[in-house]
Amino acid sequence: MKVQVTQDDIIKGVRGDSCFCPIARAVSRRFPGKKIKVEYNYVSVGHGKWYLMAKEGKDFVQNFDCFGPRFVKPIEFDMMESN
Repeated sequence: MKVQVTQDDIIKGVRGDSCFCPIARAVSRRFPGKKIKVEYNYVSVGHGKWYLMAKEGKDFVQNFDCFGPRFVKPIEFDMMESN
C-alpha cells in the first residue's frame, strides 16, 4: 500500500507523537475513523492490523522526530501488511 505524506502533514504533525505525526496523519486518510499508531518499523491500524514500513518511512520518522519538520520533505513510500 502506498502512503503519501504531504507538506500539510509535515506542518501539522507532532514530533514524538506516534498518533499525530505526519505519517499517522497520512495513513489516517487511507483508514478514516481508525486509530493509527506509528512506531519505528511499523504502523498499527485499528485493533490488530500491522503494516511494515519501507526504509523511506523509517528514515522519515527518525529525521522528523530528531530534527524537526525543516529536515524532512513530502514523500511517498510503501507499507506491507504483516498479519
